[in-house]
Amino acid sequence: MTPKFHQEDTFSSNLVNSSKLHRCFLRNLHKYGITLSRPSHESFRRYSQLWLPFLARQYQQQRHNEIENEPSSFLLLDVVPPADIAWLWHCHRLAPYRYAKYIEKTFSKEENNPRVISQDEQSIMILESRFPFAFQMGDNADNETLLSYCNGKSGHDATSLAGISKRTQDAFAEMYPEESFFLSTTTEPQESRTNPDSSNTLLDGFDVIASCERQASFLWQVSGPNFDKESFLHEGVENYLKFVRLMGRDSTTSTTTGKPKFLVPTYQIDLMWHTHILISIAKYHQDNIQLNGCILEHDDSLNDRTEGGTLDVNFKATRKLWHQVYSEEYRVQGGMYRGEPPKEFFDASWATYHNGDDVYNDIFGQGQGVNLSHLIGQVGASSVGKKLEEVWMSIDAQDAFLPGNIQNNLSNPFKEGYIYGNGDKGWGYYNLNTREAYKVALDRIQLRINSVDATKNSCAACGMLIITLPCVLIEMANFKKKIDELQDLKMVVTKRLSSNGPCSDLELPDDVLGRLKSRYQSNDSAGTDSSALFYNSPSFYTAGAACGGGGYAGDSGYGGAGCGGGGGCGGGGGCGGGGGCGG
Repeated sequence: MTPKFHQEDTFSSNLVNSSKLHRCFLRNLHKYGITLSRPSHESFRRYSQLWLPFLARQYQQQRHNEIENEPSSFLLLDVVPPADIAWLWHCHRLAPYRYAKYIEKTFSKEENNPRVISQDEQSIMILESRFPFAFQMGDNADNETLLSYCNGKSGHDATSLAGISKRTQDAFAEMYPEESFFLSTTTEPQESRTNPDSSNTLLDGFDVIASCERQASFLWQVSGPNFDKESFLHEGVENYLKFVRLMGRDSTTSTTTGKPKFLVPTYQIDLMWHTHILISIAKYHQDNIQLNGCILEHDDSLNDRTEGGTLDVNFKATRKLWHQVYSEEYRVQGGMYRGEPPKEFFDASWATYHNGDDVYNDIFGQGQGVNLSHLIGQVGASSVGKKLEEVWMSIDAQDAFLPGNIQNNLSNPFKEGYIYGNGDKGWGYYNLNTREAYKVALDRIQLRINSVDATKNSCAACGMLIITLPCVLIEMANFKKKIDELQDLKMVVTKRLSSNGPCSDLELPDDVLGRLKSRYQSNDSAGTDSSALFYNSPSFYTAGAACGGGGYAGDSGYGGAGCGGGGGCGGGGGCGGGGGCGG
């Protein structure tokens, strides 16, 4: 079992509390009928042509008004949108890097443009609110999405939120004096509300309205009774962390089962994933870089649950990979697919009276319900995770380097995800998501090659004695095998150094790849052979060298313990240890 963790030490935001705000937001959109029909073209116009430019101006003004603006701080806007715009904005941001790309492309030429988040020359631009799970109605007196933020933890009360809401309306009216802050269906042409053609609802290729239609039933999937339980939500954060880490290493662990094209979450995980993105894309980006060095996109465009289809195949592959890595079943009671929503769900009153007890009531009364009933409780969400691009963790990032005990290198224990050595930061542990870790690994591999080669030459001298010749011939073959293994490993680490990041796939020659897979699959345990410690690591293809403390046999300055042990020809040290070959 994976040990428990404190989420505040892992994620930059409290996902449990925010997931409650998230579900409150969805329930209230449902209650007011916002999510029960396809968003209108007028709402799309208001979002794309009015709201996003309004956010860019608010960003400039808020940034200008700040007394201090630390380069590393996140600027969240004090704005609360009207309900119809809030829904479109919500769904657009659920494709975080598509959203960021559009914002950057549209507003980056403006002076004092939206904040750029950089990570080793990779950058994204973000416009986001301090209140991601709130919206405004004509009468906000009983608006639950605003009232939910009125607690000591948020630092806001009803008066301050009313002020922020009013200032949002006033600023919008100042920028657009001819436009209404709230949607007025009376002024919208009938044809724009009924035209099914969505070709003009694309923002840099992303269909926002189509995303809204797909997301409209998400509330149903996360409204089972378990989602009201605190323990279930905390478990969801733990499983989400595992999922994020699995996405960062999926190209390295599935050597026998086949690498999934996508990873498919459970709905328990998907709620936390959505919540993490929506709180702040900028923070989501940095959290992922810190956790696994990878940029992780969220894609909700796969909805076909046909057996043998892309979603089905990749969910099964995810389940197999999860069991392989975590030794546990990829299934959580009350957190899987619930079937398609019943007809009652499509009435606005459902959100008012639903209390989580009608989990499967009339589950088969709508569309595909009967056809998909065998999947209830068995499969995951329709979202999928994929790596967009890989970036290296900065050596100056938190947890990128941990100092070791340089007085006694043998006292430095193994640390998962790190390699111990002398690099740009001196002696210590280098995170395998940093490029510097692979520089250390490359040095250690070369030292190991030199050590084995020197011992081989020493044993070759033993071969001059006829009595020891048969033994030496056997040992020389073993030395060649070890050197060949280390040379293969050196190639992997060298290619990793020149790659885009720690998670990117490597183009290896077929013969090398075949040998690596053969060694990986044949090493069920590391044993005493130092090379097995390379190939038995689940993160081999990414990490190359997953050894933490101590040192390889013969590594000058690392000591004789750790990865490799005593080394030498046959045991104790030198050519045979006690004397002679095999001694």
